[in-house]
Amino acid sequence: MELAQAYDPDQLLTQEEAASLLAIKPDTLAQWRTRGQGPAFCKLGRAIRYPRRTLVAYCEERVCSNPVEARKHKRA
Repeated sequence: MELAQAYDPDQLLTQEEAASLLAIKPDTLAQWRTRGQGPAFCKLGRAIRYPRRTLVAYCEERVCSNPVEARKHKRA
C-alpha cells in the first residue's frame, strides 16, 4: 500500500478495517450500528463502509482528560 493511500481521509474502510483502526471487535461495531450508535457509515448496496475521516472524528470527539468526561462517553 502506498503511503498516500494509507492516510487518505476519504478512504472507505470495511467493517473489519474500521474495527481494527478503532481497536475494537467488528461485532462491536456492527452492534453499535444496529443500535444507532457509533461512527457514521455509508451503505452502498449491501456493503457497509466507514469513511476514515468519520472514524478519526469519532475518536477525537471522545478524547477525555478526566473520569467525569469519560462518563459522558460511556456508551458509543
